[in-house]
Amino acid sequence: MKRLFLSILLGFFSVSCLEDNILPVTIPFNNTLDVINFVETNSNYINSDQNPSLINVEDVFGELNSSLILDIRQPSEFASGHIPGAINIPPVDIITYIDNTDISKYQKIIIVSKTGQKAAYVTSLLRIVGYNNIYSLNYGMGYWNEIFADVWYETKTNSRYIDNYYLLNWGSKEKLKINYTTPNLMFEDNSKSIKNKIKDRIKLLISSYENNSIISVDEFDDKFQTIPYFFGYGTRTFIMCYDHELERGVSPKDPILYNAHNTYPQPYPRFNAPVEYYIQARSRTVRPLGAFLYNGQSPEWDFRSDALLFTLPNDKEIIIYSYNGQRSAYITAYLNLLGYDAKFILFGAHSMMSKYFTSWEINGLVFKNNLDTVYYDSELSKYDFKKEKIRNYSYEVGP
Repeated sequence: MKRLFLSILLGFFSVSCLEDNILPVTIPFNNTLDVINFVETNSNYINSDQNPSLINVEDVFGELNSSLILDIRQPSEFASGHIPGAINIPPVDIITYIDNTDISKYQKIIIVSKTGQKAAYVTSLLRIVGYNNIYSLNYGMGYWNEIFADVWYETKTNSRYIDNYYLLNWGSKEKLKINYTTPNLMFEDNSKSIKNKIKDRIKLLISSYENNSIISVDEFDDKFQTIPYFFGYGTRTFIMCYDHELERGVSPKDPILYNAHNTYPQPYPRFNAPVEYYIQARSRTVRPLGAFLYNGQSPEWDFRSDALLFTLPNDKEIIIYSYNGQRSAYITAYLNLLGYDAKFILFGAHSMMSKYFTSWEINGLVFKNNLDTVYYDSELSKYDFKKEKIRNYSYEVGP
């Protein structure tokens, strides 16, 4: 970074020698590496076992007296029914609220939204900046009481192109290249500490969440509504399937697991990684054509700077999905923080391929038409929204 700034500065002086009338200009900094360095040298939350910080309704109910519950839904939604003792607060005000509240008396701070998607996004950002006892309510209000469950039933849909999804068999591999580039992230006030810069950016990201960070399955399908586009997936959009366990190979003929556990000196990262990675799934995975599998779990930690973070393109839209949208919201928040044009599909595979979630109704067997292959996925079934899990806990109404 220092070398980059020095080069820019020297270039400016060189031009000034040729044209004496050029006025001084303010040269903005690219702070992306500063943000990465801050994250990875502090809690490195996004690449830890704490991610995602999801909490289930049973645990929330059992810890009501010791938890601060912040409900970020619209006031009208909050008034129609909320967890007893919850405080309704606009999400963009959360950092200010927490900073001005004595949170030492609470064991946990729990962020609640309608479905858990937005709460997951906000919680990820707060965790990254250092608020370590914050959790998002998994599935939102869906499992708290049946009056909040309809939205999850309504999202059990399938992509219009579900029959064009394909089954990745054991041994299939795909190639990702390391590009070593980052988004050109700028901050207006470089006099602030990196932590305060990140806090300012978090507020901006939360306020623009609906417009810049999410995409519905219908909008996703619209991007692939023609066969030429569908088979040309790599030109304008980068699709990421996030949640699955993976294996790494340095080459397609090398079955040895590879992890880039390289260290780097401070204050800026130095990278020493292979030119390309090959990814193979440990299990059969139905996914859209062209989707790359990324793992956010131990031991790979794909989103470290010395692992696969820099395989992500900084000049394309990145569309991410996980089983039900909760985990993908967490990683999307981090990538947005770094300046990537990332969006996660609302409700994830739950709204893309629900017929595979309900495969248990047919003894766990589904015939994949375009491959004529029997497909069995117990993992998807675990993330299905099930009526028997609704607890029907009491709730309060009014502001």
